[in-house]
Order: sequence, then C-alpha cells, then structure tokens
Amino acid sequence: MKRIFLFVAFIAVVQLVSAQETEKSTSLKHFSGSVLVTNNGISIVPSFSLGEPAAVFDLSIGGDQFRFEPQFRFSMEGKPWAFIFWFRYKPVVNEKFSLQIGAHPAIMFHDATFDEDGFAEDGLEGRRFLAAEIAPVFQLTEHFSFEPYYLVGQGFDRGLENTHYLTMRGNISDLALSEKLLFSFAPEVYYLWMDSVDGFYCASSFTLEHREWPFKLGAMMNQKINTDIESDDFIWNISLTYSFGD
Repeated sequence: MKRIFLFVAFIAVVQLVSAQETEKSTSLKHFSGSVLVTNNGISIVPSFSLGEPAAVFDLSIGGDQFRFEPQFRFSMEGKPWAFIFWFRYKPVVNEKFSLQIGAHPAIMFHDATFDEDGFAEDGLEGRRFLAAEIAPVFQLTEHFSFEPYYLVGQGFDRGLENTHYLTMRGNISDLALSEKLLFSFAPEVYYLWMDSVDGFYCASSFTLEHREWPFKLGAMMNQKINTDIESDDFIWNISLTYSFGD
C-alpha cells in the first residue's frame, strides 16, 4: 500500500510542478473563496466528523489549470481542527470530460495531554499527513455528471498511517425549482480502507441556492453499510456557505 501511495503522490507532484512552471509566467486569472458554518463539521471522508459546530474557510488561487487551494477548519470555539494545503492541476478540461489531480500536506489537530514539569496539561497535538487525489468528471447531460474519486493518504505521526478512499458519486446539479432557486443533489457509495480495517458506506449531499445571492444552504447525510471501522452509524449536518470571487 505504501508503494501505491508513493507512486500516486509522485505522479501528482510531478504534474503539479510541471503545471506551475507552465503557468508561473502568466498573470493570476482566478481568485475565489468561501466561508461555511455548520452544526457538525464533516471531514473529506464523510464517515468522520468533528461532532460539534464548525467553520470552514476555503480559498482558490491560480490560473486555468493550476490552482493552490488551502482550507482551514475550526470548531466554533476557535479551536483548529485541520489545515489542508491543496495543490491541484487540471490536465484535461472540456465539455464532456475533465480530469483533476492533486496533492496536499495537512496538519490534523487532536486533543492531547502533555507533561509540563510533572503536571498534566491539556492541549492540542498536530499530526502531519500527505495525500494525493485523482478526480475525473464525466458530464453525461447538462445537469448530470458521474464523478468517481480516489484519495490516498499517509500519516507521519502516531495514530492513523494509511488511508484509501474510493467513491462513486453522481451529481445532479442546478435543477430549477423556480426562476431564481436552484437545487443540487449528489448521492455516492464509497469504500474506505484505514490501516488494517475497511468498510462500505453511502452518503448524499444537497444544496439549495439563489441565482443572485452569494449564500447557499446545504445538508449532508452519511450511513454505514458494512464496516469494521469505528465510526458513527449515521452522521448528518446542515450548513450555510457564503461564496465570493469569480
């Protein structure tokens, strides 16, 4: 598994560096971001959540193909949850098919107890991760796309070491409920392998947005199918997202 991870990460990094060299002489073409608040912060892998209200800050900076997309996640108390620094490259983009590859270093924060001069002190421990992704999109109709996604991750500190996340996702987008309201729905079935245990899950996300407003109302649900991984049977959240930029 480590060889698979290293191979995927190597290919992603090589492509990203090549893309950056190609675009570095051009002006910045894209800048956008969003702020999401939710009653329950859910991870990239939907079967895991913070278990409490959270805020997520996303930025996207770059050109037509190469982009730097950092993400900062906090509990609503201001305690950091995760800092993720995505480098993403799109080698293929057209009306019927697009392909994105990416890689990121990340720091995940966990509650920990430290020994300070013989006294136990509670604090946060940062754990380092590196991950790579492959994300093709098959645009089958104007409103429906098929979006398989593969993420492989490697931890470098105590705790989780290897993660493989493979999902088959459909995306039904921008359905007009009225002249101004749009509805989107994305069901998925996914396989998750973590160190020596694995499992199957299903999840769905929903969004409702107004054509002229920068806000979007969302919801997500995740349900176990069959798994040996320790996680909640059912996870859900609702969220409000404010988006800005192009």
